[in-house]
Amino acid sequence: MQVDLPEPLEAVIRAKVASGEYPDATAVVAEAIALLANRDGKKKSERLRDALQVGIDQIDQGEVVERTPALSEEILENARHKAREGKRPKADVLQ
Repeated sequence: MQVDLPEPLEAVIRAKVASGEYPDATAVVAEAIALLANRDGKKKSERLRDALQVGIDQIDQGEVVERTPALSEEILENARHKAREGKRPKADVLQ
């Protein structure tokens, strides 16, 4: 199978190989597909449980910030600013 990728994706693959993290482009694509298959294989409830566990671990380690009205407003203003610039939220934020 031959796949034509847009230049930005090819650049990512080349950078991964150049870093020494992967031996070749095939290894990069193989891992990406394995991660995709793993993600697709998990039920939404399992992904949610995994995300919740990350949050619980962060709380246990004291990595929390109290949500105040001022913080909420700052988050909302940052989102508005990014939207005006045409930037979309990261995919994990939308799930």
